[in-house]
Amino acid sequence: MDLNIITNIKMIKKKSNLIKYLLFSLLGIGIIVVLYFVKQTSNFFEEDKPLIIKTLTLPKREYALIVYYIPSNATSQSYVQLRKKYNENREEVFKNYERYQGISEYKFVNDSLLRIVILDTMSYSQRKDTVFVKY
Repeated sequence: MDLNIITNIKMIKKKSNLIKYLLFSLLGIGIIVVLYFVKQTSNFFEEDKPLIIKTLTLPKREYALIVYYIPSNATSQSYVQLRKKYNENREEVFKNYERYQGISEYKFVNDSLLRIVILDTMSYSQRKDTVFVKY
């Protein structure tokens, strides 16, 4: 009878160790799934840097126009920004178009006028506006 009690105690210990192992394994898998989900859905660690949409080489000018998309943040809406780029180190903000996210087309009207169609893709109905930029 003592032998049966000892074997029962050993079986109970094995089962409890197996249950502990399974619980820790499930806990580890759960933590991994939660961390993966947070990493995929959160942009907490990402910086919102300006993105270059297009670089326009201007005829008869010593600078180029660079079209940037500036993402929104806590204090401003997203917007399209035109910058004059004179050389590798020097850029100057030329124009800002708030609440726009991109351009669909552009055309040089003459050697000092540029026509740009800017896009608002965040509104309920997407809209296009045409602007003329004298450079």
